[in-house]
Amino acid sequence: MRKLIILFIVLGMAVGLSAAEPPATNATPAEPAPSPAPSLKRDAVPAVEQLAALLEQHGLTLDTETARRAAVSAMVKSADPQGRWLNEEERAALQDRLAGLVYETGVRLRVANGAPKVTEVVEKSPAAEAGIQAGDRLEFIDGGAVAGLKDWEVRGLLRVGPGDRIRVSFLRGAETQEVEIATARLQQSSVASAEDLPVGIGYLRLNGLYKGASKEIIPALRGWDGTNYCGIVLDLRGAGGTNLAAAADVARLFAPEGALLFSLRSSQDQDMEVFRASGGTGLDAPVMVLTDGDTEGAAEALAAVFTHSLRGAMLIGYPTRGDPGVREIIPCPGGGYLYLAIRRLVMADGSVFNGRESVEPDVTLNGAEGGQVDYEPEPDARGRLQAEGKEHRLLRERVRGDPALRRAVDILLALRALNLRGAPRVEEPR
Repeated sequence: MRKLIILFIVLGMAVGLSAAEPPATNATPAEPAPSPAPSLKRDAVPAVEQLAALLEQHGLTLDTETARRAAVSAMVKSADPQGRWLNEEERAALQDRLAGLVYETGVRLRVANGAPKVTEVVEKSPAAEAGIQAGDRLEFIDGGAVAGLKDWEVRGLLRVGPGDRIRVSFLRGAETQEVEIATARLQQSSVASAEDLPVGIGYLRLNGLYKGASKEIIPALRGWDGTNYCGIVLDLRGAGGTNLAAAADVARLFAPEGALLFSLRSSQDQDMEVFRASGGTGLDAPVMVLTDGDTEGAAEALAAVFTHSLRGAMLIGYPTRGDPGVREIIPCPGGGYLYLAIRRLVMADGSVFNGRESVEPDVTLNGAEGGQVDYEPEPDARGRLQAEGKEHRLLRERVRGDPALRRAVDILLALRALNLRGAPRVEEPR
């Protein structure tokens, strides 16, 4: 009985059970006394004791662990709706996801002309041990052809569970070879895909902002600086990571020197870190940023910076997850771990993100987006397409079936037609 009462004290505190009404008296006060402020200890404990007695009276039994977890989870969510209680296995899995650790082969690749080409092999990885080399062209993975697949689709085929093995056929020179590759727990690349789209548009898709992200992302973005490009599409859909410093590094490319990007503050509203744009040559190009409900962590913080601290950027897609790198994993006094928002981000325009709100896109897509009719360039009098028309047709083929990317491309083409480029915002926070 004692253990049951203790359990339900916690449960009652979690779900906010109120105390029973006090017994009636003959006294009639002239004015009703003000209601005391709610107190978990004072209000919940009597009700918990009564509920425990009632359950015991009717012979009801509980699974202690399930009830304990439900109680703790309810308390956490009352304070942080997206907070969680984690056991050891869940904590390890969450830490791996946030750090970008996955089971993969160690192959870094890029798709060119429909063929996945190995650009790098991680040192001492299973792919390196199997003899895969930079320059090899992948043809089959576990018997399935990979020609025509996108970068991230091929990478997905190379990521399986621990202990699994993958059969890979590749072309080296004129010779086709086949090897079996194991997988290992490795940090995935921050860059999922870097691509030159037709008509002068740079496209960069991120896995997340992980350790060393700046060294991968910034050179890719700087490669699209110049008059030959009308803009950049930065795809943050499904991206995460915990490297807020890398988010600031990327944002600095599009901000004037000294401009405030964002600050990271404690729960006591004290600045922990303040990120400003440093000196150097930035990029004068409009940026279309793609987001969805799986954009989280440092990638979500970067999306917030683009829309609340910079000018020359537009967010397209869907609201983000609402977890922009402000949560931490901390030990729970009763065992396990808590994933709680104990920090907050403050943008240059004063907007605050504390884990309870999403980053809202400037252009929110709807279900009708995918049904739009594709524009087709008109041939000349001889039935031939001009060079620009061919480029536009290739571009339409590339964005077909991806409404967010298509909308971003349309906006960039419109800006180019108007001869408009990005201009950074300079105002300080309110």
